[in-house]
Amino acid sequence: MKKAILLIIVLVAGSLLYSVYFYKDKPPVLISKIAAQPNPFFVTVSQSDLVWNRAQEYVKKRYRLISGDKMQLNDSVLFIPYFNNYHNGNTLEIKRAQKGDSVQFEITLYNSGTLQQDGSKEIALFMATGVDKYNYKE
Repeated sequence: MKKAILLIIVLVAGSLLYSVYFYKDKPPVLISKIAAQPNPFFVTVSQSDLVWNRAQEYVKKRYRLISGDKMQLNDSVLFIPYFNNYHNGNTLEIKRAQKGDSVQFEITLYNSGTLQQDGSKEIALFMATGVDKYNYKE
């Protein structure tokens, strides 16, 4: 019994220390960049493959954060459904479509059935620039 109580105290103290010293929220400059990122956004045809590869890279790195069924991928849609219902749970859909001389990318992210506009813009920012909260430097 004493060991269990000691273990709980150590876990609580460790999580407090982590949150105070190691956890860093998004910097204000990054938050403003995310807010300014358009979704959908356009890139030139020559850049579209690079941007499409970044979408796949983002999903592979953050797959544990985007739960749902298995990723479905073709040449114009990357889709991770929430098992049997698109608007329930955690779902990600990234579409690309050629529009004249440009390619349009549109990101739709649902978390617990709620559309996440900021999360969608954060993914769009990574796709467009390669910058996200994990590698951002001011």
